Amino acid sequence: MNKHSVFKAFAGLGAGLLLLGAAAAPQAAITITKADGSICTDGTINVNGTVTPVDATCSAPPPPGNFTLTVSKAGTGSGTVTGTGFSCGADCTESYPEGTAVNVTLTATANPGSTFSGWSGQGCSGTGPCTVNTTITGNLSVTATFTADAPPPGACGALPANTTVVDTGNMNAVWAQQTFFPLPQIITAFEMTVPSGFNQENDVTVTKTSGAQRSKLVVVSTCPGVLEPVGGQSSCMKYQLESIKIKMSASPSASSYYCKLEANKTYYINAVSKTALTDTAYSCTNTTNCSFFASRSAPY
Repeated sequence: MNKHSVFKAFAGLGAGLLLLGAAAAPQAAITITKADGSICTDGTINVNGTVTPVDATCSAPPPPGNFTLTVSKAGTGSGTVTGTGFSCGADCTESYPEGTAVNVTLTATANPGSTFSGWSGQGCSGTGPCTVNTTITGNLSVTATFTADAPPPGACGALPANTTVVDTGNMNAVWAQQTFFPLPQIITAFEMTVPSGFNQENDVTVTKTSGAQRSKLVVVSTCPGVLEPVGGQSSCMKYQLESIKIKMSASPSASSYYCKLEANKTYYINAVSKTALTDTAYSCTNTTNCSFFASRSAPY
C-alpha cells in the first residue's frame, strides 16, 4: 500500500468518527410556549438549533385576566360622557376579559357654563367623539376635560324683576341717611364701588321706620337683586327685626367679622322686607310698613 492510499484510509476513518459524534449529540429538556398560549415541556434540540418536541406534555393556556377601560373627567368645568356601556358621573369604569375586541365611541357634552376642552389618553384627542378601537391587553384610560366659561361682561345679566337700584357712590365716602318706601315685593339694591387702593372699613345700616313687625334682610352681593353674599361670607348677610348693621372692609387682613370686599369692584347692598327668613314673596301690606332708613358711615 502506498502512502497515498494510507492517507485516504485515515481520512475516511476521521470523517466516520465525526459523523458518529454528530449522531450522538446529547438531548436537552426544553420548554415550548405554543401560539395558543399552551406551555409544553420535555423535548429535544437538534444540532442545527431547530426545536422538535418529542412526547411533549402540554398544559392549557392560562385563563385570561380582566382589564378595565376607565373614563375620567377633569378641569374646572363640568359635563357628561356617554358611550356604549358608559354613562359617566365623575368617573366610570367598564371591565373586559383579556383579548376582547373593544370598539367604543365616547361623546362628551358640556353642561351650561362649561366648554368641553378635549380628550387625552388611549390615542384620543380633539373635541369630537373619541373612539377606542383595540384589543384589550391591559388597563386603558381616557380623560375628558371640561373648562368653566369665563363670565361675560356684565355677568349679572338682566336686572331681576322687582329690583330697584340706588347708586350710593363709593365706599370711601359717607352716604347720608335716606328714607325708602319700597313698593310691595321690591328689593332695593344700593350700588357701591370700592376705590383703587382703598383698604379701610365702614358699615352700612338699614333700619325700619314703621312700628309694623316687619323684618329686614340685608345681603352684600356682587349683583343687584341677588341674595347671595359675597364669596358665601356669613358676615355679608344679616336678618333682623329692628336694625341691621353690616361692617365692611377692603383690608385683606380684616377679621371674619367684616364682610370682606376688593378694591376696583362694584357691590350691591340688597335690602328686602320679609315676614320670615324663608319668605320668598318679599311682600308688604303697604309702603309705610315696608319703609326703612339706609346709610353708610365714614371710613375708619
